[in-house]
Formats: sequence, structure tokens, C-alpha cells
Amino acid sequence: MSAATHGPCLTNPGIVACVEAERALLSCVLALPYPDALELVESLEAQDFTDPRLQDVLASSRRILTGGDRPDAVTVLGDLQREGLASAFSANREAGTYLVDLAAAAPSVGSWGHYRRIVVESTWRRRVQQAGERLLQAAGQSALDDLEQLVAAEVVDLRDCSMRWRASYGAPPAVPLAVAG
Repeated sequence: MSAATHGPCLTNPGIVACVEAERALLSCVLALPYPDALELVESLEAQDFTDPRLQDVLASSRRILTGGDRPDAVTVLGDLQREGLASAFSANREAGTYLVDLAAAAPSVGSWGHYRRIVVESTWRRRVQQAGERLLQAAGQSALDDLEQLVAAEVVDLRDCSMRWRASYGAPPAVPLAVAG
């Protein structure tokens, strides 16, 4: 499935994002029962979200869930204020409005697995794109030993991201990416 097939997904210079799917996914976190919300949050990473505010909501939801409570717009706002992260918004009122809108962003809470697949696929594509850009730049400027280390580090990161993507589909791990040594 390509990013272009998801409608709201964007391919801009240097970034692949499905902002609406990202918002819908976190909306599900705010609406799902505790065990499902915890499972979902544990499968996500900050890099899955292109909007820093969504990264903050994810981190807040994770703190609330690991504390034994279920996140919602009000508890997330309180957590963001306690953590000093509500300042990412121009005012606390804006943060509250944003969170209430976010809580209603999922067309269907039952589709959280689909939203997660879209978001994780976008992360995978974005990471491949970013790794390619770093390698392309390094290929022309870096010493070969440094380039070799960068390639090895990128392979590890891309392998981890690929495994998360495959897991989001319930697929077994692919043949591992490896760097000849």
C-alpha cells in the first residue's frame, strides 16, 4: 500500500505524513478502554507523529496509562500543564480546544488498527527517505570509515522500523537487513 492511497497522506519535499491518520490514532487512544489504549500506546513512538503537539499527547497518554489511569482530553491537558508542555500551544485554552477536537478526530474508534498501520507505514517511508538523504549527503563528504559506520547505524534503525511496520500488519519479520562485515 503506498502513502498516496491513503488520501490524507502527504508526500512533501523531504517528508511523508498522514496527519489525519495520526490525529485519528491518538483520538482512539483517548477513547479506547484502558487495556486497549495501553497496548496501542506501547506500540507507538514519538517519531510516528510529525506534529510535535501529537508527540506531546502521546507522551502524556503514556504517562497517564502507565500510572494506571485512562487518558482523556482533560487528564492529558492537566498532564501537559504539569510537565510544562502546554506551552507548545499559544495558550492553555488553545491546548484544551485542540485536545477536545483531537478526542473527536477518529471517524471510527474500532478502526484503530487500520490507523496504526497507516501511521507506522508513513514512519517507515519517512525513515527510509531520511536515511537516504543522510547517506547521499555523507557519500560525497565523509571519510569511508565514517560512511561505513553511518550505513551500519542506518541499517539497524531501518531494520527496527521495518519490524514495527510488519508487526502492525501482523506479518512475520522479513529476512533481516544486514551489513556485510
